[in-house]
Amino acid sequence: MSNSNEVGRPGKSRSWLFNYFGAGLIWGSSFFFIEFANQSFSPIGLAFWRCLLGATTLLIIVLWRKD
Repeated sequence: MSNSNEVGRPGKSRSWLFNYFGAGLIWGSSFFFIEFANQSFSPIGLAFWRCLLGATTLLIIVLWRKD
């Protein structure tokens, strides 16, 4: 019986590495943007915009998956 997630398959070793670094880049870039936003917004303004951006993102995902 063959497992669909075999580690030894060609090309699979690079795909996790790409995903790993991609997730790290996205996660790490949030710290860069927070540092930039701290210089531009007050703490309450920053919290407001982060909540608004998160809510908008979730609304788009919910509407897209509503099929």
